[in-house]
Amino acid sequence: MREYRKTHVRTPGDPERRRRYELARYHTNPDFRLKHNARFAIAQRVRRGMVEKGPCALCEDSTTVAHHNDYGRPFDVVWLCHPCHNTIHGYLPEVIS
Repeated sequence: MREYRKTHVRTPGDPERRRRYELARYHTNPDFRLKHNARFAIAQRVRRGMVEKGPCALCEDSTTVAHHNDYGRPFDVVWLCHPCHNTIHGYLPEVIS
């Protein structure tokens, strides 16, 4: 996969087409809307200073993202670094020893 990425550069594509797709998905898919609203809610609180990002719950790294176990509870998040977050979702082999 890394060799592929070296030879095939991702292009941004058509931003207007992507916007139309996301908007249609938001209005037709209730699960996507729930996820979008939860992500937006926590990001907004972080920007406003109402919620402070914490270190990674698994490896204590300081650069973290919010992980929702339940999108119905948007403010109940676990702060994880990207490698640990990807491991939890099964995108990468386990990096936690």
